[in-house]
Amino acid sequence: MGISMVTTIQARLTQKHQSDLVGHITTLNPHYLAMLHGLATDLQGKGSSAAGAMQQAGALLYGEVQRQAAMLAFIDVFWLLGIVCLCMIPLMFLIKKAPPHHGGESIPGH
Repeated sequence: MGISMVTTIQARLTQKHQSDLVGHITTLNPHYLAMLHGLATDLQGKGSSAAGAMQQAGALLYGEVQRQAAMLAFIDVFWLLGIVCLCMIPLMFLIKKAPPHHGGESIPGH
């Protein structure tokens, strides 16, 4: 159950971060345009056509957005799990000790 919760939180946070990051990728952003044209130029130098290079550059940038969104989600999940672990520490003091085991008795199945 815990793994499925973490996986669900990871997926949703990845989507949230991807949505946030894609908001910065517009044709009005000079950094995006510079990176897009730089990648396209490199791809043309490796044999792609001009139109194909622009499409491949866009795909490469989108892949980078997906990787960055996943990394941000991993960081968020790590912090969340750390907070959950810290919240569990006081609960350790509420757990009762088990009664002492007497040496003469055998434990079933052992």
